[in-house]
Amino acid sequence: MNRRRSTLLSRCLVIIAATTGFAALWADTPAPDELWQRYRDGLLAEPGLVRLYGFDDVSDSSSTVASLVGDEATLSFVPYKARDAEPVDDLVLAPGRWPGTKAVSLDQGCYQGPPFDATDEGFSIECWFREHGPGTLQPRGPNGTLLSASSGYYDGWRITLSEKHHTISFALGRPGPEFAVSAACGNPVPRGEWLHLAATWNRVTMRVYIDGVQRAEASRRWTGSWYTIFLTVDRFGGEAVDDPFEAKLRDHLEAYRLACHDLEVEPPSFVPLEIEMTVCVEPGYYRSDVEEELLGVFGARDLPDGRRGVFHPDNFTFGQPVYLSPLIARAMEVPGVRWVEVDRFQRQGETSRGELDRAVLEVDRLEIVRLDSDPNRPENGVISFAMEGGQ
Repeated sequence: MNRRRSTLLSRCLVIIAATTGFAALWADTPAPDELWQRYRDGLLAEPGLVRLYGFDDVSDSSSTVASLVGDEATLSFVPYKARDAEPVDDLVLAPGRWPGTKAVSLDQGCYQGPPFDATDEGFSIECWFREHGPGTLQPRGPNGTLLSASSGYYDGWRITLSEKHHTISFALGRPGPEFAVSAACGNPVPRGEWLHLAATWNRVTMRVYIDGVQRAEASRRWTGSWYTIFLTVDRFGGEAVDDPFEAKLRDHLEAYRLACHDLEVEPPSFVPLEIEMTVCVEPGYYRSDVEEELLGVFGARDLPDGRRGVFHPDNFTFGQPVYLSPLIARAMEVPGVRWVEVDRFQRQGETSRGELDRAVLEVDRLEIVRLDSDPNRPENGVISFAMEGGQ
């Protein structure tokens, strides 16, 4: 794509940095300045990092911001200039996400710099931001641009915030007449809170992540001498809640932790499923080909056309039931399928609870359904097809 220049525009406070970070409690809690240093060091160690910007050295609008890695490409503040009016220099410095750091508050101006070159594998953009309202330029449109390269309509890319819906969108420009294609994070972002944003494109699929977590559930319990917050986390992509992630999450949440409250980070309770279908294949189709297509459609991975498999980890979260009718409808969409009959629909390794008769499989508040259909890990859920007809 032709990227004429990169722009950072916003009605937000912005730190161009990345990911999450919660610390051990009381005596093991790091000093506030150590949190940022540790976080930044982790970013600098990331392979493939092209640029990293922070605003700690900015004193006024004349200050340029150099990347801490890569080609040291600099950002410069450019005030907005209305027609037949003097440009408005409204750059405001504000406390950053971490104590002792700085952020920039932008409304009628932006930071601009040279674009970066995307690799054949695509790219990821990450930043910390905090929204404060519609801004003085709201009459110009319903969306505010947070980050962009070129226009993001016919070329380049852009990340915008909808003032009406409080949602984030990530768009890739392409030549007309169809121009941009976009992906959005459906959950509204809260106003006035620091949030971590990541937008990714792997040349096939676009994704938008807020705080790196699809959803989290908290439970407060008395544990003998103090209260403990049990935080159950559903990560995007079904990633494991492992020790490195827990350490980053603790660092991130340290600023919000209640005094005299302990914290336990837990993975979800996964519910593996067992599904069996009888499939009648249309004449002229090979049963093996249709079965292979069905296994992909009902898998847990991204499909070649960019869609997700039915049981992709990001399609389900805490307490979300599985309804039978959409599964039948999805199977009927596969070329060569004449009709489908469901023979088994239940939790794996358990006796039926009447899910097939009710046409719904329900789960508890901290449970998430799972069906990887991985022959090497059958304990993570299986789906099988008895193929009839065809050839």
